Amino acid sequence: PAGIDLALGRPRADAPQPFNSKNTQCSTKWGMTVLRKWYQGHFKRSASSIDAMSASELDKVLQQFYINAKTSKKDKYTKNSLNAIRKSINRYLRGPPLRRDINILCDSEFPASNRTYREVCRTLKMEGKASTKHTAPMAVEDLLKLYQSHVLKPSSPQTLLNKVWFDIMFFFGRHGGGGRYTQREFTRESFGFGIDEYGREFVYAVKDERADAEHQTHHRVRMYALPGDPHCPVAAFQLYLSKLNPFSNALFQHPILHPSTDIWYNTKPVGVNVLGSMMPRLSKEAQLSAIYSNHSIRMTPVVLLQGLLQTHRSEGQ
Repeated sequence: PAGIDLALGRPRADAPQPFNSKNTQCSTKWGMTVLRKWYQGHFKRSASSIDAMSASELDKVLQQFYINAKTSKKDKYTKNSLNAIRKSINRYLRGPPLRRDINILCDSEFPASNRTYREVCRTLKMEGKASTKHTAPMAVEDLLKLYQSHVLKPSSPQTLLNKVWFDIMFFFGRHGGGGRYTQREFTRESFGFGIDEYGREFVYAVKDERADAEHQTHHRVRMYALPGDPHCPVAAFQLYLSKLNPFSNALFQHPILHPSTDIWYNTKPVGVNVLGSMMPRLSKEAQLSAIYSNHSIRMTPVVLLQGLLQTHRSEGQ
């Protein structure tokens, strides 16, 4: 039967990441952005001086940062988030292009800031902010409601974009490809079409299929077609590709509100902030029972959607 073919094998969660991996680069960029924005707001001067600060100067700055850093919603960072920011700053300073011979995690070089960091972490633990809250998966009812709603109907530029984005995130975004910076780099060539030994059509992530062929792993994910089903993800993806602007290779392009030709999208790629807030927007537009995050998609089992669609198709026959 048509459906989803998912291998169960996956990389270990605790496997070390190389410094130049995309996820590590994004994490490093995020950590430094947090520090720079705080520095500019706190000291009312450019944050460019951080790169060249002496260890003693930076020690004092980091001491104040650990005490006063807040999220965009003015909440304290969790212990895990603060730890991630701290390590990101250290990677940035020690990695290319700066390659500074300092280590902000070392007590002998940064005594004041590390002492303050530990005190802040103890306080966060007492306040119940020791770790990040786990993201909840989508409820069964909400998943079916969204998938059958007008929000994912492939009849207009915006809703077709919504559907293709959701399908790609649902099937391929759970193995390191779900971050907004990774999404921003998707191109037409990031995904391909294939037919399995049973004659079933599917979409695959090109890099995953290449890795499988080269390393003989079992880490393939395929998005299979649902022939004759209006919710078929493969048919929607084919339609979407035919509507993309030929003068841009970006996969996610800005929709044209009222297209006058067969081209439904302009050359401007969808930005990282828009991609990062897609699922909250879809949750509101489809009037789901909760406002889900993009990460909620990754936490929802793929086989759940397969079962819901197959049940729906059986009932409709």
